[in-house]
Amino acid sequence: MAKKTAKKKRSGPVEKAVGTGREKPKPRTIPTAKPSKAAAKSKPAKKPAKKGAVRKTAAARPKKAPRARTPAVKTKKSGTRPKKKAVAVKAGRKRAAARPKATAAKAGKAARAKPKKAVTKKAAPKRKKTVARPKKPPAKPKKTAAKPKKTVTKPKKAPAARPGKVAAARPARAKPAKKKKPEKAPAARKPKPEKGAPARPSEKKPAVRAAPAVEEKARPSFDVLKYLEDLDRLGMKPGLTRVRKLLKALGSPEKKLAVIHVVGSNGKSSTARMLSEILTAHGVKAGTYLSPHLVGFTERYLVGGREITDRAFEKLITEVSDTAAEVDSRSRSSGPLTQFEILTAAAFLYFQQQQVEVAVIEAGLGGRYDATNVTESRIQVITNVILEHTDILGETLAEIAREKAAVIPEKGRVVLGALSDEALDEIMKICRRKHARTLTFGDNFSLIRGSGEKFDVWTEKGQYSDLSLTLFGQYQRTNCAVAIQAAELFLARPLGEKKLRRTLPKIKIPARLEVISEKPMVILDGAHNPASIEELLNSLAGIVRARRTICVVSILKDKDAAKMLERLLDFCDILFITENSNPRCASAQELSKLPVVKESHVQTFVARENQSALESAFKLASIRDVILVTGSLYLLSDIKKRIA
Repeated sequence: MAKKTAKKKRSGPVEKAVGTGREKPKPRTIPTAKPSKAAAKSKPAKKPAKKGAVRKTAAARPKKAPRARTPAVKTKKSGTRPKKKAVAVKAGRKRAAARPKATAAKAGKAARAKPKKAVTKKAAPKRKKTVARPKKPPAKPKKTAAKPKKTVTKPKKAPAARPGKVAAARPARAKPAKKKKPEKAPAARKPKPEKGAPARPSEKKPAVRAAPAVEEKARPSFDVLKYLEDLDRLGMKPGLTRVRKLLKALGSPEKKLAVIHVVGSNGKSSTARMLSEILTAHGVKAGTYLSPHLVGFTERYLVGGREITDRAFEKLITEVSDTAAEVDSRSRSSGPLTQFEILTAAAFLYFQQQQVEVAVIEAGLGGRYDATNVTESRIQVITNVILEHTDILGETLAEIAREKAAVIPEKGRVVLGALSDEALDEIMKICRRKHARTLTFGDNFSLIRGSGEKFDVWTEKGQYSDLSLTLFGQYQRTNCAVAIQAAELFLARPLGEKKLRRTLPKIKIPARLEVISEKPMVILDGAHNPASIEELLNSLAGIVRARRTICVVSILKDKDAAKMLERLLDFCDILFITENSNPRCASAQELSKLPVVKESHVQTFVARENQSALESAFKLASIRDVILVTGSLYLLSDIKKRIA
């Protein structure tokens, strides 16, 4: 019986070979019963018409009777085998070569193992190999037979994308699938949208880049700082004709502002800053125009105590410069506009644009022909009068006072600081002639020294006690009293004492007894005439005491250099004479040849470069010494720019 069964088993494959006309050993392994069980579980009835139907029928054989298998195999093999060879040659797959590897014993082991889990787990890596390397087909026919189902039923879904690779690897479907990848990639596969994702913002990039390109074109085509520096070479030209034409072309912004005009020889900037801070503390939106600046032009324009931004300043000067060019072309007889005239016109325009409630304007030089004297101010403040700019303003105090009092309009309201008798008499004559009301320091308001750093101020409408400043110098208290009286006059009511106590200590004024180093102590002060030098040294007496003092000084040509140096030589132990960047600066060599310097026993050095002069002073100074830098605001400007 065993022999008969063996013969029967052999007879099956022999008949198949005879039916096809081929007796190869490879097709004999196909009709085994064990591999057919795995194939039978995977629903072969869905794909009978496809090229892979041979595997499905072979897998379905174990379920049917052996007699039914042979004819079905014969008929299918006879009609399909020649096509299989052609497909295998094109795709690089030779299934006939792969089948002999899977022996009957191995097929039986695979059938006994877990059918579903084994097929699904091992399917993924082999499908990838068939896509990447078509020449290496899967080792087992079971996996390839179970997976084409997913490609037919769910080709577009994400979970079915992997089995789809097996079908795409075949020659009939591989080529069209590759051509349609760019179109169907975002819908069928996840990696394609990832590659396409960066492509979408690339289309928007030109639109995003276009916006800043437009902004760059809108910026001024010229360098604002260079433009202003070139104007500075023209120097000062007294007169109001040019600036009035410019303001008229800008729409007369000065006539739309409430102006407090601050003039005087010393203390203008300090008084203007204090006045603006006091008004701001009382709820008034105040603009402040100062001159000169130390580091940048933006220091000249303040609103609410804050400087104008660089961008706003460039836009402002660009607008004014365009109008100035038109004015210069129409009125060549009066000459081109100067730097100070353009900056002043820009200040009035800026304060109008900011809609300030009051504009505190500091005069530049004198008063009568100063570019700031183009409007009827509500309040006029004259801090003090000393001999300065005698070649322009006059040689006596009365003449200089007359020039400064020219800013007082008819029925003006004037606040006068600490003035000499000669200057005060001249100003009072002018005020009586113009029917102006005057409030004089020492008569209508006064300063009372308190204990320590505290002081009191008596005004026309109130008394303010226990006030304090963080600023050094007794003269700053006088400036504070003038500012308090001017603010009270503008508001027409007493000020808040608590607001003053809270605001005044916060006020900081650069280059006014400004300490920038402690060891050694380095003090910067913009004293630029004999009177201010005297005030400076009186204030330093309590700070320096017995310490050695090294002074670095630079003076302009139109100043009384002899008196300034004489006072400094009496106070200092070592003196460095240097120069600054302003074209009106006096030569260091010429200053060193003055009799007051030659006759002095103080050790004196000459250095044209102020940087080298300051470095030499540092080398000579110990940590207990004091270095004083003074004589000109332009000297301090050079040093502060270098520090910045």
